[in-house]
Amino acid sequence: QGIDVTQRDAAQVLGLGRIDTYRFIVLPQALRIVLPPTTTTIMLLLKGTSLASAIGTLELMRVGQLVSLETFRPFEVLTAVAVIYFVITYPVALAARHLERKMKIGEL
Repeated sequence: QGIDVTQRDAAQVLGLGRIDTYRFIVLPQALRIVLPPTTTTIMLLLKGTSLASAIGTLELMRVGQLVSLETFRPFEVLTAVAVIYFVITYPVALAARHLERKMKIGEL
């Protein structure tokens, strides 16, 4: 829906078939539109889900709050939690930036 119907019409005039139209015309443009919000959603999912292998069923931020209440050192504990979230999400952000540059998103 984000790609104008005239793009498909132009591909048809050029003699491209239905599959080639989607492969070479529609999908590249759709990926440019969808990539940034999809990356944001992935990063929010990573931050919002519990890290089952590391902490079990408890969520990382909740564990950080419990530890800071027990140790009376909230700054250090919550800083460690922030660093963990950063380590998890930064590679996703780098990959998204690489894809956006490769696809030249933002230069339109």
